[in-house]
Amino acid sequence: CDHPFEPQTLQAFLQAALDREAPNRTVAVNRRRARVVMPDGRVLPGRDEAFEQPAPARSALPVSRLFVLLALTGARVGEVLAMRWADCDLDRGRLTIRASKTGRRRILPLINAPEGDVAPTLLELLRKWHDDAGNREYVLPHGSQPAPAFPKSPWQLTNRSAKLPRIGPQMLRRNWVSYAASLGIPAAVAALWSGHSAIVAERWYRAQVLDRATGASLEAAMGLTELLGRMLDRTTL
Repeated sequence: CDHPFEPQTLQAFLQAALDREAPNRTVAVNRRRARVVMPDGRVLPGRDEAFEQPAPARSALPVSRLFVLLALTGARVGEVLAMRWADCDLDRGRLTIRASKTGRRRILPLINAPEGDVAPTLLELLRKWHDDAGNREYVLPHGSQPAPAFPKSPWQLTNRSAKLPRIGPQMLRRNWVSYAASLGIPAAVAALWSGHSAIVAERWYRAQVLDRATGASLEAAMGLTELLGRMLDRTTL
């Protein structure tokens, strides 16, 4: 993807993830029942069946949570999976992201940066998730697994359900830099916050969205504020 995703595309992916994670979700089943030969020689013809059944078990790591963290932090997927509550200063609204390649740390201010607020609703979500996390060390849920792992199949199924071209974590990282440009965040700052080299960040910084979103947050510029608000109202995992 050499250009930023439209807000409608980002909305469609997140909405599909939330739909798939709904607690009472069912799926439609359409099948052809084969004919049956009875012991007395009678043949019961095959017939079409259509019904609803409970959806398969949800992923231990909700795709919706992973998506919003990737989309709104510009971090690498490994960095998001490794994020611990100890890395989150929820009082000041700052995330410490540990580079998966070099181990270096960088600070991403979700609110109150000189350049403006980045993701204030994400901060509210993190506070809510923290309250529900108990003694879990990692920010992302991981069920019985020792640590969060990328939910490859659920992510692909979400992409398919949204009827979108492929959206991958690295694409969301590039997308973040382009939206930073739409807010007027300097390329050097976008590179610092996302952990890109200045040269790489400049490339994606110049792939700007068409409309400048001065004064808005990144989540507002991406069109995700309403869906993030719905996530705040949901029972968390």
